[in-house]
Amino acid sequence: MSSVLFGQNLDSLTFNYINQYRVKSGRKALVWSDELYKTCIKHSDNMIMNDSTYHSHGYVYSENVSYGKNCTFSFDEKYKNFIKKYFNLTYEEVIKNINVYCATESVYSWYDSKKHNEIMLSDKKYGSVHIVLKDIIKKNNIVFGREMFKGVGPFYYKVTVAETFQIK
Repeated sequence: MSSVLFGQNLDSLTFNYINQYRVKSGRKALVWSDELYKTCIKHSDNMIMNDSTYHSHGYVYSENVSYGKNCTFSFDEKYKNFIKKYFNLTYEEVIKNINVYCATESVYSWYDSKKHNEIMLSDKKYGSVHIVLKDIIKKNNIVFGREMFKGVGPFYYKVTVAETFQIK
């Protein structure tokens, strides 16, 4: 991807997983859109500032959003089967990298919602995603930086997360 804005590791990783899911579901991969990326950034930041989840209105594109604080990650069998089927990843591989977990869990949460999944698999051509994840992660009362996170088993993060995925 030659986009100037396509340098955000977590965002590009999530976009890649969205496209892997789409292709394995019989859809065409989305083309990255800088225009949508700018609106994704604005929308995710607004959710953080307003401390709430909401969808944009009046736009010509579809949007998936998610927002949460003080969340507990769970690794149920449905999620484990999803990451194996669509991304060829195991639980052990995912929990070694918080970015991989956040990216796959974002796609999984949209997959697990009928309406969001319909949007994610729609016949649109362009897409973008932006995820805000603050860098405080707790596991066994130890705080890790996001890039340094290594561990096994369920982990807990006490942060604010806002995710925006848009297609047109």
